[in-house]
Amino acid sequence: MKLSIIIPQYSEGERVIFPLLSSIDNQSGIDFNDIEVLVLNDCSDVILTDDFLTQFVNIKPRYIKLEKNVGLGLCRQAGMEAAKGEYLMFCDADDRFLNCTALFLYFQLIADTHPDFITSCWLEEVKSGGK
Repeated sequence: MKLSIIIPQYSEGERVIFPLLSSIDNQSGIDFNDIEVLVLNDCSDVILTDDFLTQFVNIKPRYIKLEKNVGLGLCRQAGMEAAKGEYLMFCDADDRFLNCTALFLYFQLIADTHPDFITSCWLEEVKSGGK
C-alpha cells in the first residue's frame, strides 16, 4: 500500500462527501490497489451508509467511527494510526480532485524521487456572495 487518504467526517453527509470520493474513484493512470481511503467519523450522528460507501467502482472506503468526539486534529491522528500506506494524504470531506490525473502525478513523483513528503497547491472555493 503506497498511499492512505484520510478524510475526517463529522456533520458532512453523503451529498457533501460524494464529490470527493467520486473524484478519487475517477482518477486515471493509477493502480487502485496502491491506495486506501479512510473516512473517520468523529463520533457524529451523521452516518455514511454501507450502500453509499460500496457504490464506487475503484475504491472501497474504510469507515471508522470514533467512540468519542476528538476534533479534527486527533481525528486525523486516528486515521494515521489506522493507515497502512507508506504515504499519507489528508482531505477534508468537502474537498475534491479537479484533475483526474492528480494521484498519477503524485505516484510518478514518488517513484522518481522517493520524497519524505509532498506539498502541493490547492484551489480556493468561492461561495456565492464572494466569500
